Amino acid sequence: MQWERNKLTSYVSAGGVMGFPPAKGADAVPPGVRFPPYAKDTETIVARIAADEIGYVSALVESYEGIGIVRTRDPKFGIIEFWVIPEFREAFQALLEDLRSEMEIEILDIPPASRL
Repeated sequence: MQWERNKLTSYVSAGGVMGFPPAKGADAVPPGVRFPPYAKDTETIVARIAADEIGYVSALVESYEGIGIVRTRDPKFGIIEFWVIPEFREAFQALLEDLRSEMEIEILDIPPASRL
């Protein structure tokens, strides 16, 4: 069965994400589909960068489709989280090293916001 693009909201709300109630019926997440796709096996790396670089880093990581997700934890202090699945860990590390040649990136030894 092909899923329509406009049903993305239903996928997101399937778990009650962002205050939406879980979807039911034909719009619900099909069996075997996990959402979000990075939920279970994700490694979260917390880092600090210059606050004015958050948009650039986020867009860059997003351009490497699937390599990871950037979540802004505290925009004032430049605290971000990288969500990376094991299959892309090596590629993400290479990207992170390239970024370090352009800007200062401090990896923080604090738990991700989802585990506080």
